[in-house]
Amino acid sequence: MANGEVTFFRSESEEIELIYCRNSRISYPPHTHVSSYTLGLLTEGSVAFEQDGNRGICHTGDFFVVPPDTVHEVCALAEEYSILSVCFRKDVIYRQDPETILWIVGNLANHLVAGNYIDAGQIAMLGDAVEVLYRDLEIIAFPEQSQIENAKNLLAGAPENPFPVEELSRRVFVSQYYLIREFKKRFGLTPHQYQMQNRVRKAQHLLLEGRSITEVALITGFCDQSHFDRWFRKMLGITPSEYIEAQIRLPDRD
Repeated sequence: MANGEVTFFRSESEEIELIYCRNSRISYPPHTHVSSYTLGLLTEGSVAFEQDGNRGICHTGDFFVVPPDTVHEVCALAEEYSILSVCFRKDVIYRQDPETILWIVGNLANHLVAGNYIDAGQIAMLGDAVEVLYRDLEIIAFPEQSQIENAKNLLAGAPENPFPVEELSRRVFVSQYYLIREFKKRFGLTPHQYQMQNRVRKAQHLLLEGRSITEVALITGFCDQSHFDRWFRKMLGITPSEYIEAQIRLPDRD
């Protein structure tokens, strides 16, 4: 075939599609994918790739990630090229965690290895592309409230857990910048400030249960008692010991 061979592979659920272009000279003009995320892995040759006004050359082993509704273009160069594209429905990305997607992609890609379309090493490259998709993309179409609420619930539910912003953003599938900006816009605090606030609130309850200040500091995730004291005073204006001493219990009835 003058333009090479194009083969489509669909998952049984039709939620994921793999498209393999072998020995192709096809150029794809500027276009978008309305309802899917696409990973492209160049298995042979080179192409010019442009997205969001940024243009570069992709060589064998390079991959790119295209979110929905993003204009991009693939231009053939002098040589033939082969490329594997993996298209995910948007709802699949929102519904599944990265580990599940990696398993599904690996399972599908094994069939391509068996058919001599790609080799085992290129499956690992697809895994890298999936991780980039989840780590760096802002999933704009996903309801903003759900994303930010999920982050808030994670911090409120277990404030003692270490939640650096890169980990938190990975869990709720948005970029770090987007998470910080939208969290502050909605709740008036950064994720870190909100987490520390909730650590102090949890500490208040534990102190009232009679636990020692040192024990509470460790339980609520502070580095040490000094760190705990500093944040407690910052939030309440008094130290943990002053807080304990300031408690007055009133009878339920006169």
